[in-house]
Amino acid sequence: MPILLKNIVKRYGKAEAQFSALNGISLKIEDGEMVAIMGQSGSGKSTLLNILGFIDQISEGEYYFNGENVSDLNPYELAEYRNTKIGFVFQYFALLNDYTVFENIELPLLKRKLSKKERKIIIEEFLNKFAIMDQRNKRPQAISGGQQQRTAIIRALVTNPSYILADEPTGALDKKTGESIMNLLKDINKTGKTIIVVTHDRNIASFCDRVINIEDGLISL
Repeated sequence: MPILLKNIVKRYGKAEAQFSALNGISLKIEDGEMVAIMGQSGSGKSTLLNILGFIDQISEGEYYFNGENVSDLNPYELAEYRNTKIGFVFQYFALLNDYTVFENIELPLLKRKLSKKERKIIIEEFLNKFAIMDQRNKRPQAISGGQQQRTAIIRALVTNPSYILADEPTGALDKKTGESIMNLLKDINKTGKTIIVVTHDRNIASFCDRVINIEDGLISL
């Protein structure tokens, strides 16, 4: 079981200004699942994403990742997990405009002990699989939104992470392109990769096997 949360509480602020964004979240996400986390703005879903993605430390509770208790990781250890265990896909792609498609995808591989030739083989395999090989030397602003998101998904996959966290992955796309991206994520999930999609869109959530609803920092039924 890759993910187990037990009574997770996350507080921000101090003294009288302190507030709780998560108020005791418990959930399991099984290996190979495709799960949607749904909630309106302010519900706590973004905070939950930050906990799952090793961006934020928890205030109370226990987080087990692949059977290991990672509840008390310090910021340096969080960064190590974030960079090696998680692939992120963001709403606005988070691509660097001064880099080509190929170079954007290559960035996370530069931290690995791989030769230039090895990196090239890995990247070109994904570029062919995702049908954007002809865009490899273009910069993000010169390609479509769908092609940018495909680039971002490849960048998330090249390091073979334990799971993919997709934060509103279709939010900047039109409906047709958004659905094509969700079908792409579903195909990736069918290969055995665990995918967690954070969204407020029920149509997008319907592509997933299971929906977890968050309201006022709690899981709602």
